[in-house]
Amino acid sequence: MARITHAIFDMGGTLVDMDLIADLLSDWAKSNGKHTTDDIKSYIREMDSLKDLFYKFFDSIHVYSDSVRNDCIKQLLRLILYKGLKLSAGADRLVKHLHYNDIPMAIVSSGYRREFDLFGQKFGTYFDKFFAHSVCGSDDPEVIFNKPKPDLYMVCAKRFPKPPKSMANVVVFEDSLSGISGAVGAGMQTVLINDRKYGDFQSISERITLIID
Repeated sequence: MARITHAIFDMGGTLVDMDLIADLLSDWAKSNGKHTTDDIKSYIREMDSLKDLFYKFFDSIHVYSDSVRNDCIKQLLRLILYKGLKLSAGADRLVKHLHYNDIPMAIVSSGYRREFDLFGQKFGTYFDKFFAHSVCGSDDPEVIFNKPKPDLYMVCAKRFPKPPKSMANVVVFEDSLSGISGAVGAGMQTVLINDRKYGDFQSISERITLIID
């Protein structure tokens, strides 16, 4: 196994806990007489963007009115910003451990830059201190194909001030099937952090370096 010289973190669900969003969506559905399932968490793990998540959520609970959808989105965004997202359990300890050992780190997101900046504003100084850069797959001009393709991770790796000698020297922390597939495709070492009831990883499990349930 190659020596680890660089690390890349997926943002939503890996570095940043997204349970608040799942809870807010579930609460909104219940308050409007709709039934939800654990599929919400699956949608969040595999979403390309927040817009993608909202559309899947509304379709799943059969809400098709544009005015209702727009009102809900505005309400949810206000609540998310008011309540604030937090780092995932154990993420801060891992980040500081890697930083202490002089491992350069970066962040990837399959979403849009404006979404990353919106939800990342609470972590602004934290991100600036510990991470060299971030890459957003939905609108970065160098990312031709988003997850599950490897482009996002390869672009991210190449943007380190001192890029890795080989993609095998990079470890990626991910929580989704699309994300871990992209990292594996890039030839990187991979750590899957996931309750596997929210995804079928059987087809790729043998190629994942480490799985943490």
